[in-house]
Amino acid sequence: GVAYSAEDGKDIQYSVDENGNTVFTAVCVGIPEKNYSTEIVARAYAKYSNNNGPSFTVYGSTVTRSIAQVARDIQIAGGDDYTNNKEYIDHILETVGA
Repeated sequence: GVAYSAEDGKDIQYSVDENGNTVFTAVCVGIPEKNYSTEIVARAYAKYSNNNGPSFTVYGSTVTRSIAQVARDIQIAGGDDYTNNKEYIDHILETVGA
């Protein structure tokens, strides 16, 4: 994957999955610990356009997740994502009592 840090402090990463699809992940910073268990409704989308025609947007399914749920999923899956972020993920799970 490739990552960059935007000027407003938000980190955005993208990678390509096993099917060749581009996957985007936004990593937010400065989230208060009391919000680790707050469920967030998200819907992935991709905007397509070219120079000579109309643009359109494709929407994915709506999902409801919390930061704690994502941390637990990463912990269960193990691998580099967990190993490289173990201290942070463990802190999230300890904070919410998971």
